[in-house]
Amino acid sequence: MKKYMIVFMCFFLLISDPLEAKAVTSNPLNEDASLERFKEEKGIGKNSGENMDKNIKLVDNQEEENLRGEFDEDDIDLLARLVYAEAKGEPYNGKVAVAASVINRIDSPKYPNNVRDVVYQTKFGYQYCPVRNGQINRKADEASFQAVEEALKGNDPTNGALSFYNPAKSSNSWIRNRPFSISIGRHIFVK
Repeated sequence: MKKYMIVFMCFFLLISDPLEAKAVTSNPLNEDASLERFKEEKGIGKNSGENMDKNIKLVDNQEEENLRGEFDEDDIDLLARLVYAEAKGEPYNGKVAVAASVINRIDSPKYPNNVRDVVYQTKFGYQYCPVRNGQINRKADEASFQAVEEALKGNDPTNGALSFYNPAKSSNSWIRNRPFSISIGRHIFVK
């Protein structure tokens, strides 16, 4: 196990209550200031000297949670925007699952090894509809940031899924023939 892990901002040190995130709606009023409000609630961006860069190093010990990989503020924001666009209207666990599936791709040798390249990958066409239709550019809500945080802490309700789809919206034969992992909300997660 790595002794040091690079992670996004100090909010990962705080344990959040996923039930609290369930109460957040996709109200457009929440979208506009959600990143700033999320940072404020977690104490991010204050001039406390805790975060000299976008990344901070944490010593991995018994008191701290295990976090996956290296993610900076831009990675977190992009991943939260993808979660928001893909899983708006889905249960909270479905939002965590979308984030986890992207992180699983980053961890897989079959895909690029960073958030930006996974999200914007077009080798076999757009990997995510919100990239194609522009929804990726909408601001994420607080529940999406919470879901990303939870996925980075290691919660993977997909059991290692690399992709997902909504059977009511996708007729893609490739994804429909992937090994089934789990169904959450309207999404089917596949390996």
